[in-house]
Amino acid sequence: MNTWISKIKNYYTWSTFATRELNKLGHKHVKCLHGSVDTDTFFRYDDKSREAIRKGNNIPQDEFVIGFVFRNQLRKSVPNLLEGFKIFKDKSPTHKRAKLLFHTSLDEGWQIFKIAKEYNVPESDILLSYVCSECKQYQVTNLLESDSCPFCRSSNTFHTVNARNGVSEKQLNEVYNLMDVYCHPFTSGGQEIPIQEAKLTELITLVTNYSCGEE
Repeated sequence: MNTWISKIKNYYTWSTFATRELNKLGHKHVKCLHGSVDTDTFFRYDDKSREAIRKGNNIPQDEFVIGFVFRNQLRKSVPNLLEGFKIFKDKSPTHKRAKLLFHTSLDEGWQIFKIAKEYNVPESDILLSYVCSECKQYQVTNLLESDSCPFCRSSNTFHTVNARNGVSEKQLNEVYNLMDVYCHPFTSGGQEIPIQEAKLTELITLVTNYSCGEE
């Protein structure tokens, strides 16, 4: 690694922790250049619009929604989040109606509902983002048994968001606006862009104080 880094004239990382560590190894030419985020697409809706988005997804206004937007990879700390959510609900009687919103795919990575069962987190406390591959409509809801789209009625098209079929940025902004708090736990990362997107929607963000989480 040291050999090929020294041969690259302009070497940039996405986070300062990586730049710092490479500088320590003697690669003083390495600099940090953060990845870009569209600051126009992501923003906080007014309260009336936020209420309308919740109503459209059948989410009660008094539910406290903790969201996580992520690729379902093992470096994302899903078990820790589920364990912390259980502790939070047990210790905070005023948030008995709290929900976890996982904007991710169930077809890869962590077996979310198996882990939730281990921590005694009810299935009803977990919300998921579904999108239709045909009509592109989305819905945030509890685990669905059917894969038929409730909007266009097409079959085998309504699945949790994934790398091949996801929501638009406008729809993603609406998903952030469903949340009360954003929580993004991970073991490592170069730049976790959803954290910045969540901040642009003016959500309180909870982040692992490690690697890119430092900044």
